[in-house]
Amino acid sequence: MSLEGHHPELLRMITGGLRSSEPALRWSCLQACKLFVSCDEGQRWLCDNKEAASLITLALLDQSAYVVSEACRLFLTLLVLKSPLVDILDPAEQIKSILSSSSNPSQVMAALEFCWSMLSFVIPLMCSTNRMICSRVLEILSALFSWDPNPTKTLGLNGQETLSGAYEIMIQMAKEMMLVQSMHQVMTATGLLDTSLELLKRTPCEQDITQTLVPLLDICLGRQTHTEFDVVKLALKSNRDKNNVLQSVLRTFNKLALIQTTVLQDGELGERFLAVFKNQSDYMDHRVLKNGLGLLQTLFSSFKDKSRIIDLLADMMEQDELDAKGISLLLETFDVFLNDLDMETSGLNTWIETFSLKLLDTEWDIRDAAIHFVGRLFREPTEECKITFALKYNLPLKVLDRLNDSEPFIRASAVDVLQNMMKSKRGWDYLQQHEQSRYFLASQLPSLLYDTEAFVRRATLDAICCLVENRSCQGMKMEIENKPHSIK
Repeated sequence: MSLEGHHPELLRMITGGLRSSEPALRWSCLQACKLFVSCDEGQRWLCDNKEAASLITLALLDQSAYVVSEACRLFLTLLVLKSPLVDILDPAEQIKSILSSSSNPSQVMAALEFCWSMLSFVIPLMCSTNRMICSRVLEILSALFSWDPNPTKTLGLNGQETLSGAYEIMIQMAKEMMLVQSMHQVMTATGLLDTSLELLKRTPCEQDITQTLVPLLDICLGRQTHTEFDVVKLALKSNRDKNNVLQSVLRTFNKLALIQTTVLQDGELGERFLAVFKNQSDYMDHRVLKNGLGLLQTLFSSFKDKSRIIDLLADMMEQDELDAKGISLLLETFDVFLNDLDMETSGLNTWIETFSLKLLDTEWDIRDAAIHFVGRLFREPTEECKITFALKYNLPLKVLDRLNDSEPFIRASAVDVLQNMMKSKRGWDYLQQHEQSRYFLASQLPSLLYDTEAFVRRATLDAICCLVENRSCQGMKMEIENKPHSIK
């Protein structure tokens, strides 16, 4: 007996569920249909049930994103299985109509979820004024460029059908978009430049993308330029517009540096990158700061005068306007620098002085960021260069001073960092060599079990368990009276 003969009522409910007003039910019924296509009886039922087939096709236009995603997965299953159902459920004409004429962004986004079969219609959508649509198009192109042996042909473009040919086409397309004097088009163009680097990963290309990126960087830095891209200045109507372009250009430069390690070792270009951190209005934007520091991390080993970079970080860290997020980004960058840094590098003493002040900052979240930086230096798997740096400048003792901080989050963070130190042999030896740290482990640590905040007490208990497991609890005093932050 057929599937319909065994479960007629259930199949009717599934068909009805596909047109339900409840997205969760539509999603569940699509899941069931996806499972049906893996067996002959299920495929036969879908072939004979025109109503279900029609509703499955319409699911690509559903207002619910997860229903659309499930419909895409169903069609993908059909393609993988090379099922004849593809001909019956083929949504190609409907998708073509949406991509070419629909003014409804939600419908376009739904269609893009299944655009793998319609890539030749995707490129024109980069001219859309909808930011989400352009972003999705770039994501699709990025995936396509990472594996397609002939993206030019797949996209229906005229030009040399090679990876290098496709790369040159994308660079030229980005240049043309920048000349439109539209901020939206400039941002889409910089995104396309970044996406095109997926092609550069796969093949060497003669086209030099820096000839496009450098003028954009100069414009954002306020340098005098006389190039065809000067029209971009007209699109940058605010400081935020400028930073939007700047962070995108820096991200693309960083990606390029990871692909072609020698292309950015130009001293003049390096000066341009450092200039980003000389203007507060630029690096106070977290996006610019993050992408700029990411580029510095990639290029740090190639800088001959590393002390200059350390001084630059110290200067930025001194700025009162920089918040905890910015301080965290600077400290994460310095953490990376330690892998290529000589402990005798000039400028380290100045950096330590600036960092020590952050441990005493009036803002508790900045103090917290500084404490977590010390904790990362001892985090497993440990790196000897980082532990050497921490011990040379007595950073563990500076953290222990924060165990009596008035802010409970800081006390808890300091106890967590102490755990990392105790797990490290060199960290433990250091703690045993100093009277201040020995006294804390024996007397002050147990007192925090009586802290007013539960999360501090929990962190302390974890630290004591770590101490017992990894080292010893000999000499620890558990009778506590009249200690700061104790519960009554």
